[in-house]
Amino acid sequence: MPPQESTLPLSLPDDDLRGDIRVNHQILLHQGEQIDRIAEGIKSISDSLVTQQGEIDHLKWEQEQDRKRWGRLEAIVMAMLLAIAGGVGTFIVDVFRNR
Repeated sequence: MPPQESTLPLSLPDDDLRGDIRVNHQILLHQGEQIDRIAEGIKSISDSLVTQQGEIDHLKWEQEQDRKRWGRLEAIVMAMLLAIAGGVGTFIVDVFRNR
């Protein structure tokens, strides 16, 4: 297929058109700067959320460790109470036997 001739004019655009192009270019630059600021804000929010999620995960871990500690403490207290109850029961049985 033979190359086709361009239908675009080879002359430069007139002054009004060049002015419109400059204005549109400035508008696009301004919008690009706004998009950059919005992107930075989104990144900042995202970083903050990641940090907060890390803090939440750490608090959950601490809470789980506290539950384990309290569970062990409860077991120790229960064993002590059972030992005391057993000792008191043995003492009462011995008292009644020796009457």
